[in-house]
Amino acid sequence: WFTPDDKDTDGQISMAEFAANWDEGTVTDFAKFDLNTDGFITTIEVRKAIANGATRTGGSSRSSSSMAS
Repeated sequence: WFTPDDKDTDGQISMAEFAANWDEGTVTDFAKFDLNTDGFITTIEVRKAIANGATRTGGSSRSSSSMAS
């Protein structure tokens, strides 16, 4: 899901790129991958989070339709 969600192709996903609408589940999903809590998700953070068992649950707040990593 990372590449399609990185809309400006800067190598990180901002909160605005991650989801158009936010709810508690979206915040939880974002936090799973924003390991340094800087408001951006990088490929390094995604790889570490997935290695530790994190998954993206998605939902209606998703900015893109692909849920696969």
